[in-house]
Amino acid sequence: MKEKENSNQKTGAEVMIGNYAIARGFVEAGIELAAAYPGTPSSEILPGIVEFKRRENMNIHTEWSVNERCALEVAFGAALSGHNAVCMMKQVGLNVAFPGLLKGRKKDLKGAFVIVSCDDPGPQSSQTEQDTRLLATFFGIPVFDPASPAEAADIAYYAVQYSAEHKVPVIIRPTHRVSHAREAIPLYPVGKRTVTLQEGVQRPFNVQHSTFNVKTEQVKAAGTECVIASPQGAEILQSRSSDDSKMSNIEHRTLNVEQVLSPGPAVIIARRECILNAKLKPEEIIDISAIEKDCIGCKQCIIEFECPALVFDEEAKKVRIDDGLCIQCGMCLYACHKQEKGKKLQKQFGKHTTKPKPK
Repeated sequence: MKEKENSNQKTGAEVMIGNYAIARGFVEAGIELAAAYPGTPSSEILPGIVEFKRRENMNIHTEWSVNERCALEVAFGAALSGHNAVCMMKQVGLNVAFPGLLKGRKKDLKGAFVIVSCDDPGPQSSQTEQDTRLLATFFGIPVFDPASPAEAADIAYYAVQYSAEHKVPVIIRPTHRVSHAREAIPLYPVGKRTVTLQEGVQRPFNVQHSTFNVKTEQVKAAGTECVIASPQGAEILQSRSSDDSKMSNIEHRTLNVEQVLSPGPAVIIARRECILNAKLKPEEIIDISAIEKDCIGCKQCIIEFECPALVFDEEAKKVRIDDGLCIQCGMCLYACHKQEKGKKLQKQFGKHTTKPKPK
């Protein structure tokens, strides 16, 4: 998303999670009703609306509904009556609300009707993994998929305007990584935020809403490194091809810590397959049993690496590895100062974290 306003129209900026950013966008768009049923990762949106309506001294009806279907139908009824309304739920909650959505999606609305369905890829706090975009596409409902908290604020604002203008329901589909990430969100007076969509993917960069604006022909002629480094002024951290026999698989995955922490834009060009696919190859599996065997309970690997497969056993006072999450990439060996690889890395770069050691 791209904002058109001059900077002097902003009232400041505030670091907040993605769900609060969505709430801010809704309040700035002038919604009149918000209904929700709590469920991670969507639960913070309604409290965010309550907070921002208090700050702006706005009259917005907010409610926790009995269930997701009630939340949807309350908001739908308000939209039928000419009010700008939103409802929030998690993706499995949309299953509960689906009958109302299916019956009402073709009704003539007089106000805006926006549904926030927070997806949970992976899933971290849900029974199943679902993709709301597929459901929306199947039934012809416009769906917006924000890629960051700042973009979520813009999309929330834009979705209300879009629904009010076209008289159709609109779905916003943030994921838990957007909902709970933090970013500095510009704050605008109510009704003053104007956004435009930057749609599509610029190849060969497989990134939505990419800031890179180059043609494939340019890349073929000049090379990816030249196109990125010259117009964008970005430093190329790593650029390796898959037939580079001088580096081991682990070294391909290891970045220079000093370069990563250096200021300014930087680009990593990966020409090897994703590590999640590489785990399927037996020859790529690395023995990480030493992490558990040599553990002294310092939690340094958890502090340095923050891998979800590293779990601290409070009874044994040691780190254990969750086999269900571990892909045996071997990166934890670099985070443990008891291992030779970890000793070598810390000797070269020092401890690359400022986080306090957990008690």
